[in-house]
Amino acid sequence: MFDPEFSLDRFNLEVEAERQADLMRKYTKRQGRMKSLLKKAQKDLEVLEGELAEEYRRNKKIYGIQKDTDQVIFRLIKGDPKYEIQFKEVMKYQMLYEDAKSAVDSIVEKGWMIKEMVKLWLNNYYST
Repeated sequence: MFDPEFSLDRFNLEVEAERQADLMRKYTKRQGRMKSLLKKAQKDLEVLEGELAEEYRRNKKIYGIQKDTDQVIFRLIKGDPKYEIQFKEVMKYQMLYEDAKSAVDSIVEKGWMIKEMVKLWLNNYYST
């Protein structure tokens, strides 16, 4: 898909160079926000795991737990609907973070392309 923010207009390099810093700032902020949301979702998942483990260990008879081993508790936690919802939240923010990181990488690549295109223009590569 064509996105003008990530593509390079070789006939307007001065405009592209001026926009580069703004684009970098825009997308690094987005990447930072997504990383923060991802870390929060991961922490929430860890807290939920602890709460569920405590709940299962406290109420063994209610949940039909005969052996109170970490592996048994771990399997119960992974099957809990609350855990699944929070895990999906982590996956959503992981995907958004990776997307934002990819956008920053693309902007860095675009900056490199601008630099190389300027060299070509200065060396009369596009002269007729």
